[in-house]
Amino acid sequence: MTYPRLAFLILPYTRHELPGWGYLFKAFKISTVEHHSLWKSAPTKTIRHSWHNHLMKLDLSNWSERHTYFLGRFYDLDLQLAMNQVLKAGDRLVDIGANIGMITLHGAALVGDSGHVDSFEPNPECCQRIREFLELNDIKHVKIHEVGLSDVRDTLTLSILHEHSGMGTLTIPEGIEDEVISQKFEVPVSIGDDILKENSKPIKFLKIDVEGFEYKVLRGLEQTLKTWKPVVVTEASWKPVVKTVESSNSMDNMGMNPLEIYHFMKQLGYLPYGLTTKRRWLRHHLALIPIGEDNIKDSIFSDFLWLHPESSGKEALEKFIS
Repeated sequence: MTYPRLAFLILPYTRHELPGWGYLFKAFKISTVEHHSLWKSAPTKTIRHSWHNHLMKLDLSNWSERHTYFLGRFYDLDLQLAMNQVLKAGDRLVDIGANIGMITLHGAALVGDSGHVDSFEPNPECCQRIREFLELNDIKHVKIHEVGLSDVRDTLTLSILHEHSGMGTLTIPEGIEDEVISQKFEVPVSIGDDILKENSKPIKFLKIDVEGFEYKVLRGLEQTLKTWKPVVVTEASWKPVVKTVESSNSMDNMGMNPLEIYHFMKQLGYLPYGLTTKRRWLRHHLALIPIGEDNIKDSIFSDFLWLHPESSGKEALEKFIS
């Protein structure tokens, strides 16, 4: 079985992110999960990230890695733009739900050898990929924690949906059938505060993407948030593509109501912003949209950025608030 080789003709265009590259992704069947079967025989290719210059070995049969290959950077643009503003040499990043390490790599470049990155990922296969990236780029200032995080210590089942490591979850919403679960791992789960306090270096930026488990992770980080008041980015909702379920599955379907996160963060002094971008001329630039209690549950944003008035990253981000 072959794969869409003609798609490689548009690489010079997509790597420069010229206007309309998203439409080309669709036209050449590059970007979406529904085209996954067309790329099953695609090879693995190594490229340098167009921003941080680290080498990345990418499996083109995986839709997110394919997306990264054709852009030359990880696809999560708004998150990386926020990191660019906040993180400097010598800082500390915590990447929770690191998957194969795209954000870990980006953060490692920003904080440099004098900085530190804590990378949390319970999927052993993903951890091996992160190790390969670190070895490939001779990165020494990243520590991999091969555990999940919660508000209690436990052993839980990590379920991988649709053969995609980025859709690994420690909680399965009602209605998801066994045929969409491609792998299961029994993984250790720890409390973030217990692990992070082992290093006294202040935390500047904390990213959480754990497919609907964000609230429990945050509860286990209460002391960390009180102590360092880092900039925090969390996934706003989780809507896995599940063809066997007619209704969408969000955090609310799993008992993970966004209002719980809102009230938890608010009592710690944090305010939420929709994390997004706005086009200016040919480029997209960071934008932060204030979110209130009345509309956080129906937010259109994929990610929230939580900002504390005493956060050391506050000044760098204030100019992007709309």
